[in-house]
Amino acid sequence: MGYLIDSSKSKQIMIENKKGKTKKRNYSNNYSNNGKRNDCMIKLKNILTEILDDVPHILFHATFKALLPLIKKEGIVAGGGKYRNFVDVEKGVYLGYSPDYAGSMIEASENENIPEEWFDDIVILTIDTSKLDLNKLDRDPNVLPQEDEYDDEIPPDDTVYSYIYRGNIPFNAIIDFTKYD
Repeated sequence: MGYLIDSSKSKQIMIENKKGKTKKRNYSNNYSNNGKRNDCMIKLKNILTEILDDVPHILFHATFKALLPLIKKEGIVAGGGKYRNFVDVEKGVYLGYSPDYAGSMIEASENENIPEEWFDDIVILTIDTSKLDLNKLDRDPNVLPQEDEYDDEIPPDDTVYSYIYRGNIPFNAIIDFTKYD
């Protein structure tokens, strides 16, 4: 389901997703006024994927600064190897919807192999989801929808706070990193 709204100055696409939510995005023509291809165009395919699949354009992954040289060489490896945060969860790269949420996931690490001083140097990696195979990205099976414990009439909040990526994330999908405070 979807429809386009076109005006002389701006164009927008509005599409209703599987859950009935409507999102609005701006886009431009493929060609500029002089007939040449406009490379600044937002790809409609990416917009549709984000809207229909409810996948944010960026997600966040928390890691330790000491691991950045390895990540630069190998990307973010699913399962994390020796420095995996949780041993009893499915191997994958876990991504949060916000820097704070991603940071809170690493702060709760249960791995005793991680040196204590590394927790003073946590970094948040910003991941461009358009560079990922979205068939490998799912809602984190370890994070259940949030329910209102005081009111049985309010349905569970279906906001996705955490995702699992079932594969390695290439270094070129990392578009930024910042220190986590």
